Amino acid sequence: MRAFIILVFSLLICVQVKAQDKKDSTKTSVSKKALEEGIKLISRTGSDSVLLEESDERFLPYSGNIIRNIYVQSIGFEKSIYGNEKPIVQKIGRTANKLHTNTREKTIRQNLFIRPNEKINPYKLGDNERHLRNQEFILESRFVITPVEETDSVDITIVTRDVFSIGMNIGGTIPTAPKFTLYDANLDGRGQRLEVTMLFDPDRKPRTGFSTSFKKTSFLGSFADLEIFYTQLNTGFSYGDEREFATGIKIDRKLVSPYSRLAGGGQWSKNWSRNVYSRPDSVFLDYHYNLADFWIGYNFGIHKPIEKRSRTFLAVRAFDGYFITKPDQEDFYKENNYNNINGVLAALTFYKRDFYKTQYIFGFGRTRMFPMAIPSLLP
Repeated sequence: MRAFIILVFSLLICVQVKAQDKKDSTKTSVSKKALEEGIKLISRTGSDSVLLEESDERFLPYSGNIIRNIYVQSIGFEKSIYGNEKPIVQKIGRTANKLHTNTREKTIRQNLFIRPNEKINPYKLGDNERHLRNQEFILESRFVITPVEETDSVDITIVTRDVFSIGMNIGGTIPTAPKFTLYDANLDGRGQRLEVTMLFDPDRKPRTGFSTSFKKTSFLGSFADLEIFYTQLNTGFSYGDEREFATGIKIDRKLVSPYSRLAGGGQWSKNWSRNVYSRPDSVFLDYHYNLADFWIGYNFGIHKPIEKRSRTFLAVRAFDGYFITKPDQEDFYKENNYNNINGVLAALTFYKRDFYKTQYIFGFGRTRMFPMAIPSLLP
């Protein structure tokens, strides 16, 4: 009896292993073919004609089909989207691969509007391609559909190519007061931006000032971008006329698609003036205030037939600026900029937006999407 149980148990394990191997083999086969197709769609050569197509055009034949699986594939820097490159350029690409962490599959999935077992909406797929392409760490994205034989199901492979995310900017006044910014727009491949700016100015006290910020794209898959910042360089949202230090938090959830229900955002910051250039007390404005600004919007019409893109969007905003300390100078004490301010605003928008893919407008062949209709706003 014991031998029989062991035999049955072993057979079950073998069946599961074979099933898993078959599943992995199918996934590899589908992904490989889709990757080749994705590279063809992304790559451009000098002989290519200008691309101009509606964002949903390639997906219309599959409208209503069921999504079975969603795969994610990334292209390395050794493969250019602009066609075949010389060996030296390929070598640079391989070096870039070693310095750069490709966007993780989880990060891509956190920016998807689609899920397995859903019916294909061609317009939503087009919107999702555009949304991925709009991320600062993604250069190109294409959705490749592979029909499943003898079924009404399809597999979707998302092919992406990253932007090299590590960079540096030099600004300020060269050479007397240079300003350096270092950033990684895709830290650890997780859609995280870390940025640090340093200013060296002999006229300042202290001579060195800095700012730093951290941003997470689609925080917890919510499509809301979260940012935390601190600055000594007057780069925050500023009401006053002096150099301000500030610390705060921002969150922003754009209306990423006409099929999204909610959008909104807000920020809170603590701002205070600092006399870093040793101005006389009689003219330096010493103040300290907190700022809160929030808005939320609701998108009506997301359940309309998929080909109808007209929508109504209602948004409400509330803001409050509260001064803890006001300037001592009498001339400024009653100015609006240095007194509490608060209010509520509302807006109603009727809009219809369709996007077209094009290239060679700018970006040297990089695919872009442009809206063909501008929304109208009624206060």
